[in-house]
Amino acid sequence: MAPAPYSRVFVGIEKLVAVSGSRVYILSSTTGDVIASHPNASSKEETCKQGPIVAAAVNEAFTYLLTVGETKMMQLWKLPQLDLINERELPKRPTGLAFTSNNQTILVSDKFGDVFSYSLEFTPPTTKPIPDEFSSHENPSDGKLVLGHASPLTAFLLSQDEKYIITADRDEHIRVSRYPQGYNIEMYCLGHCKYVSAIHLPTFSPDILISGGGDPDLKIWNWMAGECIGEVRIWESVEPFIAVKNTKGKRAEDGEGGEGSVTNKRKGKGKKSRRRRSKKSATIEAENVAEVEGVEEGDGRDDDEVNEQEGETVPDITEEKVLVVNKIASLQSKRKDFLLFSAVGATALFAFRYPKGSVENFDFGHPIIDFMVGQGGSIWVSLDTSLSTPGREGSKDDRLVRVVQIDENSKLSEVSHSQQNQGLLKSLNETCSNSDSPDKSLDFYADLKGMPKWSEPSSQTSADKEQDTKESSPSDTTTSTPTSKKTLAKRKELRMKNKLNVLAKMQSKTESEDNNTPMVPVSAAEKERSGTVRPLADVEGAELEEDERETKRAKSGVPNGDAEMHS
Repeated sequence: MAPAPYSRVFVGIEKLVAVSGSRVYILSSTTGDVIASHPNASSKEETCKQGPIVAAAVNEAFTYLLTVGETKMMQLWKLPQLDLINERELPKRPTGLAFTSNNQTILVSDKFGDVFSYSLEFTPPTTKPIPDEFSSHENPSDGKLVLGHASPLTAFLLSQDEKYIITADRDEHIRVSRYPQGYNIEMYCLGHCKYVSAIHLPTFSPDILISGGGDPDLKIWNWMAGECIGEVRIWESVEPFIAVKNTKGKRAEDGEGGEGSVTNKRKGKGKKSRRRRSKKSATIEAENVAEVEGVEEGDGRDDDEVNEQEGETVPDITEEKVLVVNKIASLQSKRKDFLLFSAVGATALFAFRYPKGSVENFDFGHPIIDFMVGQGGSIWVSLDTSLSTPGREGSKDDRLVRVVQIDENSKLSEVSHSQQNQGLLKSLNETCSNSDSPDKSLDFYADLKGMPKWSEPSSQTSADKEQDTKESSPSDTTTSTPTSKKTLAKRKELRMKNKLNVLAKMQSKTESEDNNTPMVPVSAAEKERSGTVRPLADVEGAELEEDERETKRAKSGVPNGDAEMHS
């Protein structure tokens, strides 16, 4: 089993913090020696209950570490010895953590769309808080609500002077709000057509904002004015290096366990949900019965032949490459400004010179999980060695962490192993590497399924629909088409025959019942309408209704239309 990759790597002047699964390692940046690690023998069982770490953050001085596991318990650690200071429960699973510059406040964003602030010091309450009937969800640790979005928050950051907080969500919005008065919205940066998954304020120009997500380009903003001042096309550069694909239009309940699939989906509660589930199961059962009856009474083929065709592999699942910008960073190298970014499931790191420069890449052969800019312009990259670029599966380079830099030609190149980096890299790639069991590892590619919106009734193009129509016609089964298309056409033809057989059986049964019902001829006026005959019971009922209407007219003194015409 391949070692579990590092989900986060924080590189400081004296210390390096690495997070892998449920484990945390503190290493010396100079020697590479392990200063501390968690869990130890006494806390291993407790850590296993919390599951893998889903979010982590380190303050600028590398004196505090924040971690949150799957149990939504936020733990504050003192570095470098990893002494637990306090822990508290969060209302929702976090999407981001951050410290303020004075290290007295912790900011947490969650999938509910909110940003809460917590004090660094925390005293657990002695009594359970009384739930508020007007509150949308619980707040067990008395966090202060800074702001909220109507959709899940994907990223947030504070401005350099910490007077503003910039937030991005899944609904293409970027909002600039005052901090800590988040209810005062200063500006919106609108222009994305898809989700925004990463934002960054460059260190060399904090008055501009770089944002990216599902759009084929990165956008550059004057964020105080809400004006898009530039775009950088990236899709053509990223697409060849996407190694992890997403199942198009499939949800977790479809039973597809692909990369990035969400395995636990809550079932709806209440009468409507039960009614929908019962209708869905009844529809599936009816379709299965129809297919079985059609095969039994339809084309007279042997069961072995039917089972052979039904058992053939049919490409019902279509995979596509999805762009989700994972992280954006900046650095200055040799008096030049550069922007870096990575994409979820992509094996290459990308960089370009700001404001003008082509997008360069460095392919590691394995998907990038995280990267961070270290001292001297070094870029530390964490890799998932369990997956590889198609065609490079036999690569023997299984290092979990590698270091690159931007050379004199403004290109990314791997750093030669200096004595300092060699000891640190050896500890990360050999000493600290661990193999967590699959059920305790994070799904690093969940955003490939969680970010895109599959709300469209059909995302097929007209060319795809036309191709499907051609494949479903019987004449195409004899032409020289690929095996997958032939199999798909045969299966569609088989299903159509089954449905026609069932329909014919139902029609014959209806006709036999109608033949036992006496019929009467209809008038010429009725013959002009749709249908030619009516059941006798309907005719007799119509005559009785007409007699009742005439009786009412006579009692009320209203003259009959026929009587007036004869007079």
